[in-house]
Amino acid sequence: MRIPSDKQDKLHGCLEHLFNQVDAIITLLKGPVMSRGFEETKHFPVEHSLQEFQKKEEWTIKCRSMIQMSVREDPWNLPNSIKILVESIQKYVDDGKNQLLLALLRCTDTELQVRRDVIFCQTLVAAICTFTEQLMAALNYRYNNNGEYEESSQDASRKWLEQIAVTGVLLSYQSLLSPSVKEERVALEDIKATLRELEDVVFYFKEMDETLVANTSVFHHIEGSRQALRVVFYLDSFHFSKLPTKFEHGGCLKLQSILFTQALDSLEGPPGSNVPPDEIQQQINLNSLEKVQNYYRKIRAFYLEKSTDSNTTAIKIDQLIRPINALDDLCRLMKSFIATKPPPSELCKNSLPGAALLPVSSELCYRLGACQIVMCGTGMQR
Repeated sequence: MRIPSDKQDKLHGCLEHLFNQVDAIITLLKGPVMSRGFEETKHFPVEHSLQEFQKKEEWTIKCRSMIQMSVREDPWNLPNSIKILVESIQKYVDDGKNQLLLALLRCTDTELQVRRDVIFCQTLVAAICTFTEQLMAALNYRYNNNGEYEESSQDASRKWLEQIAVTGVLLSYQSLLSPSVKEERVALEDIKATLRELEDVVFYFKEMDETLVANTSVFHHIEGSRQALRVVFYLDSFHFSKLPTKFEHGGCLKLQSILFTQALDSLEGPPGSNVPPDEIQQQINLNSLEKVQNYYRKIRAFYLEKSTDSNTTAIKIDQLIRPINALDDLCRLMKSFIATKPPPSELCKNSLPGAALLPVSSELCYRLGACQIVMCGTGMQR
């Protein structure tokens, strides 16, 4: 049996694509990352040395030759030859992944990982509890972060639910940890890393079976892995029907987490420290303010788009513009607190510069509809 010439052109194109992918995989497996993986585990009793591992490439070359021979002489055997090549590459890749996993486990700081696992659990539980309280208040039309502009709690609650369906929910964490104290500096680093991981968590909503769960309006179920965690909120039919359509139809709610921190004491670093404590604190707050401003821009665009509706009255537009002006002022105030470094005067030594940072950030986040969590390092802080 011979393959017609028009079919051969298509076949050669497909085989060329396959061989290019094989070459790309082999380049990765022969690269510096894999070499480093073998270097880190050279004292372990492993299945292959680096040289033996790299010799597997020779077998893939043989498989290619078999495929090319099948095209010329034995087309019936072509599928089997391709299958052998794919299985060989898969085995090659699996061996490489196992080697890298072994190297990662060897290099993992277990104490660090345990610390961050604990903090991740604490921040996630705090996020779930705080969001649940705010969600139930909104579903019962008791949430109002816009009361000073004479907006009813029912309208404010509905607006917040519509808002988070579009922009996600902002989780604002606050701490009084001091980067000048070693243990608290480490805690800040751990919290920063944990909050980045928290943004991979998504919230979903489902209607509960009220015949199975009695006398409760909401309960939670957590599923998935650390890299892709899903928190499912089961709501009774009364509250579930008040959710935005997106959530009723299975859409997810994304989380955006920020951290504002202000040390209780002066930020004098230990001698020889690479980064001054005040710079660590300033960088954390700057990054968080940038995320808050991005979130604010999304909210602003969402509400301004709604205000262009022909049914929107002048009163409603005024109710929208005044809060936006207040938010602009709060953002400017936050920038001045974070960006300004106090002069090293005697007066500043006896006072805490930026002491208003946390209350102002709290007010800003409250007006943005954030869920707010305060971290307590000691009983005194509580």
